[in-house]
Amino acid sequence: MSRRTLGAGGPEFAAIGLGALVLPELAGLAWPGLNADRVVGALFTTRACLVYFSLAGLTICFHGRPALKLLRDPRLCHMGAISYGLYLYHPLVFAAMPGPYKRLVFNRLGLT
Repeated sequence: MSRRTLGAGGPEFAAIGLGALVLPELAGLAWPGLNADRVVGALFTTRACLVYFSLAGLTICFHGRPALKLLRDPRLCHMGAISYGLYLYHPLVFAAMPGPYKRLVFNRLGLT
């Protein structure tokens, strides 16, 4: 029986994700006296992007494995196709119907 390991690049993606999660603590060690709250706030988006990047990379490294069987569910794939289609075409709908868009969105939000 063969032992399954991470695919090529898997440990690197895992290290990037874990490193992004502990980045404020690492910054505090590198620069003593640094205000940790300011670091967390300033690097929040960067940390989130690195975590999502590592999750996507790990998903690619694990493709075809039983652990990712849930992501191959046809219902989930169908919902993803619909969601992506809405994402692509909603600006065209808003551009084609500026009057209803302004009435329904801007007026309800109190924007003028």
